[in-house]
Amino acid sequence: MGNSRSQPPRKRPTQQRSRATFDAIVAAATRILSQDGYAAFNTNRVADEAGVSVGSLYQYFGDKEGLIAEIVQRFTAEILAVLRRDLALARRVPLEVAVRGLVRAILDVHRIDPQLHRVLKDEVRLTPTLGALAEYEAAVLSILYDEFEFRRAELRTLDPKLCASILAHAVEAAVRAYVLDPAHMGDEDAFCEELSLLVLGFIRKRSTET
Repeated sequence: MGNSRSQPPRKRPTQQRSRATFDAIVAAATRILSQDGYAAFNTNRVADEAGVSVGSLYQYFGDKEGLIAEIVQRFTAEILAVLRRDLALARRVPLEVAVRGLVRAILDVHRIDPQLHRVLKDEVRLTPTLGALAEYEAAVLSILYDEFEFRRAELRTLDPKLCASILAHAVEAAVRAYVLDPAHMGDEDAFCEELSLLVLGFIRKRSTET
């Protein structure tokens, strides 16, 4: 089941009224998934929340997994766009500044909808919709790998693919913990600084390396 992929929407609307219906369905589905989780998610409830018939929903989506795949695609596309933009800007500044800016950017994107992010990571990951999340995670690793290659002269000798994977998971876990329960993680500036130092300590060239 882990390698299966949900089908894309049966059709993407072109007319304004149809696009409005399509977007209302996806918005309602996103609210339900974010607020109540995967177990409470079904097409009848989504249709009711969106104010459309189940038949109208099935014009666009074959099943609930296809609908969740659309949510994943939209949500992760927004995150990837921010990461690509900020990393493009980061190439113009020193490594220390770039890392601190990236940590802030990751914190910001996790605040877009932290509960939805949690559901996608902790619940949807175990469903047939895993394919959509796997594509997102592969894109994140590819972005980090490219940055390691760009900064190679400033970094310690490392395995770019392995280190990209370790770094992505470590930063993701720390930021998720902060966003979901900031009261137990302390001051935001201190958190960002300590996480930035962790990243820099992991990737920066040692004094013994030439």
